[in-house]
Amino acid sequence: MSWAWPGLNGAHIELGRGSPEELLARIQRFTATLSQLTHRYADALQSVDLRYPNGYALRVRGVTTLTEDTTQPASAVSPVSPAQTANPANPTAQTR
Repeated sequence: MSWAWPGLNGAHIELGRGSPEELLARIQRFTATLSQLTHRYADALQSVDLRYPNGYALRVRGVTTLTEDTTQPASAVSPVSPAQTANPANPTAQTR
């Protein structure tokens, strides 16, 4: 069974499959960076995919990975790991 949660200001959160311990670890990994995400994206989070083993993926309103002609991806998008999130002490730090 796959789990999903409609939370966080209406953003869809996909937990995926796994034991209760695996699901809890995914949630803890996400909540460890939640304050940084809400500070950076406020109410723009549309969905969060926690099914990745070492991070998570976000869908953010107003952010796209498509080029202007919208037929080709601009680049491959990697899941976000907690180490790649923005550093509030250094707002110019690059993230993927």
